[in-house]
Amino acid sequence: MTLNTPLNVKLFTTHYQRSLFWYICILKYFHIENFISCFMKQFQAPFCQIKTSWRKLQQLDTSLKKKHNICLDEAIILCCLSQRCKCQGDVAGETGLTATQASRMLSRLENKSLIIRTIAPEDKRKMIFALTQDGENKLKEITPEGINFLEL
Repeated sequence: MTLNTPLNVKLFTTHYQRSLFWYICILKYFHIENFISCFMKQFQAPFCQIKTSWRKLQQLDTSLKKKHNICLDEAIILCCLSQRCKCQGDVAGETGLTATQASRMLSRLENKSLIIRTIAPEDKRKMIFALTQDGENKLKEITPEGINFLEL
């Protein structure tokens, strides 16, 4: 399954904007369309809704770190790698991270043995990333955490 988003992630320049964008993408990924429509209908006080969403994202990030030793950005990258993203540029483009931030996150995931890095056969300058079995297991392990988050 891929995330079909109508917005270009690169339009979002701040961490806050990227986080809000990914919050909506996560909702779409888990097929919670009714929640999205309710969320949009209650947009009477937008900054209050944004504050609430931001706090929920922070709580999810904290929970992932405590229970699974993985941050929200790393979880999002695992999700991207399980779908169509395979190189650092794809990850950066899909997540809205800079190339440097994506590189750091990928290195952290590699150090945790959740992903593996190989050289692309068609272009020796390009690195291809894939989930390891541990990475696939970690993604399955954290998925209920994301579902619980969406039900809040």
